[in-house]
Amino acid sequence: MAPPSPPLRHVAPVVALAALCLACDGGGAPGGDPHHRDAAMIHGPDHYAWYWGDLHAHTGLSADGVASDVGEGCKDCGAVATVVEDARDTYHLDFLALTEHGNGHHRVTDLAAWDQQLADLLAADDPAGGFVTVPGIEVWTWHEGGNIRDHRNLYFFGEEAELDGLAYSQVLPPDDQAPMTGDDCEALYDWVADLESLYGPVLWLPHHPALEPPASTEWDCIDLHYSPAVENYSQHGNSQTPSAEDGWDPVWSNEVPGATVDAALARQGFALELGILGGTDSHNTRPGSINEQDPQFAHYDLSYGGSLTAVQWSPEEPFDR
Repeated sequence: MAPPSPPLRHVAPVVALAALCLACDGGGAPGGDPHHRDAAMIHGPDHYAWYWGDLHAHTGLSADGVASDVGEGCKDCGAVATVVEDARDTYHLDFLALTEHGNGHHRVTDLAAWDQQLADLLAADDPAGGFVTVPGIEVWTWHEGGNIRDHRNLYFFGEEAELDGLAYSQVLPPDDQAPMTGDDCEALYDWVADLESLYGPVLWLPHHPALEPPASTEWDCIDLHYSPAVENYSQHGNSQTPSAEDGWDPVWSNEVPGATVDAALARQGFALELGILGGTDSHNTRPGSINEQDPQFAHYDLSYGGSLTAVQWSPEEPFDR
C-alpha cells in the first residue's frame, strides 16, 4: 500500500502523535487548563498546546451499551441525552468521537436516535470555544465464510456542509453484500473511498488488534492512506506488547501474537508506519471516563480504564476537525 498522505484536517494529526495511556490506577484524570493538562508528563516545546480527547466510545444506543436514560437504565452510567455535554464539561475533553456499533451483533437498533446523536454531536462542535467533535461509527468486516475479520472505527473529518446528509442508513451497506463480507481488501478500501467522495475526508482505524478473534486485526489488509494509525490501548488492555517480558496490562482475553502493534511495526514483519492512538472503548455512555470501571465489562478479570489521545498542536493554528 502507498504511504500515508499529509494530514487530512486539523484533528487528523492525532494519527501521527501520541496516545497517553491513563489506566484506572493511573495518575488521575486530567484537569485544570484544558489546553495544558499534565504537560509535565510529556516533554515538548513550551509554545505548543496539548489537547486531550476520546476517539472511541459507545453509549446506550449500541446494543451492548448501557445508559441511565435508555432501556432498563443504569444508575452508574451517563445519559445519552447529555453525553456530548458531559464529555466536555465533566471529563473536560477537548475533542470527542462517538463510535456506536454500526453493524455486527451489537449494532444500533434505534436509527432515529443515532441520527439525533449525530445532529447533537455536530451542533456541539465549537473550535473557537475549545471543543471539537468528530462523527464516527464502528464497522466490522467479515470473511466470506462468515467469521468476523476485524473491528475498526470510521471517522468523518468533513466540513459541516459535507456532513449534512450523513445518516446511519447512508454509512453502511447491508451485511449480506460486498464489501463487508468479502476478503478483497481493495474492495473494502474502495468502499471507504466512496464514502470520502460523498462526505469529505475519512479515516478507518483498527483497535484492540491483539485481542483474540473476532476482534484481532489482520495487518495484511491496511491502506495507510485511510488507516494510518491504530488504537493500541483501551479498557480491553494493551495491544502493543501484551506478552513481552516487560509487558503491561495484558488484554483480558487470549492474545494473538501476530496481530500485536509491535508485529505490525516490525521491519521483518508487516513493516507498517502507524501512528498510535488511545481510547476508552467505554460502553457506559461516559466518554473520557478513564478512572472509572465500565459496568458493562466489570465481569472480566482484567478491566482497565482506557486511555485518551493527546495532541500537541501550535496555538497559532486553528484546532478544528
